[in-house]
Amino acid sequence: MKKPTISEIAAYCTSRNNNVDAETFWHHYEANGWKTGKNAIPMSVWKSAVITWEKRNPKPITIKPTYTPEDRKRDADNLRTGKTLSFQEVGRRLIKAMKEKRKK
Repeated sequence: MKKPTISEIAAYCTSRNNNVDAETFWHHYEANGWKTGKNAIPMSVWKSAVITWEKRNPKPITIKPTYTPEDRKRDADNLRTGKTLSFQEVGRRLIKAMKEKRKK
């Protein structure tokens, strides 16, 4: 295997949109002689190692509030009429919002 440069690793990490630090990755494997595992097997595909690092340290998912003016009006109407949402309905709406966020 040809050793990658830090810029090659950084470009690959950027293309995968992960949070693997290319310089840390390169120095880690450079110090270990580009070997992996307990048995120190020579690395054959460095891109697979990047994916492993990515899975071990996933990017945090951030969910922005999706409270719209229509939601505010609906909630004000519900307060006036005495209608309230059950915990189940709140949960359904939250799960729906999270799924929509992940699709984007």
